Amino acid sequence: MTGGPVTDPDVHVLLLLDDDELLMEIAQLSEPRGALHSPSELIERGRRVVSEQLGRVRSSVCPRKDIVNMPEVDLAAVITSALLEAAAPIGSGLACAIAVYAAKRGVGWLCPDNEANPG
Repeated sequence: MTGGPVTDPDVHVLLLLDDDELLMEIAQLSEPRGALHSPSELIERGRRVVSEQLGRVRSSVCPRKDIVNMPEVDLAAVITSALLEAAAPIGSGLACAIAVYAAKRGVGWLCPDNEANPG
């Protein structure tokens, strides 16, 4: 996304981004002071943020059997809610971007040990 990070991204806009673009957006949203980084640094930072934040909510999201066949936008909403309710508060824009990244990767990636996971 151009013009710097947004504060409350639209889920449908985020779904149009590829993985690297989402990771760069996540990195920028997680570091609002706007430090300039190369794309590869932003992608790596985005991966760290995703890993850290999803680690906090997998135990509440993955046991849900209904997530297996959810459309991406609905899965993103479930993950966003879990992130916003987690003990370590993050902004809604960051939570949404992380949730969209995870939803696009799928339940198998998010919950590799989920018994309800089809593959």
